[in-house]
Amino acid sequence: MAVWATSAHCEIDASVRECFNATVAAIVRTGASVDENARLDIGDAEHHRLFMTLLPAATATRMSDADFPAQREIAAKPSAP
Repeated sequence: MAVWATSAHCEIDASVRECFNATVAAIVRTGASVDENARLDIGDAEHHRLFMTLLPAATATRMSDADFPAQREIAAKPSAP
């Protein structure tokens, strides 16, 4: 399993990090192989752009037709790291 726990693009709150680290430790205790140095071959900004492009597909059934254009506009804008 790949674990990407740090990113300049997305800080993690200390309380969330605690839960995250405990979850990773529990997974390791099951005997799973964990690579904490795995990274995508794309940068954080491109990863975020892809996420924002794919997110509407997962939430489209809950979005009104009136909200859709605004969400497309948000997804098209680059985000600052």
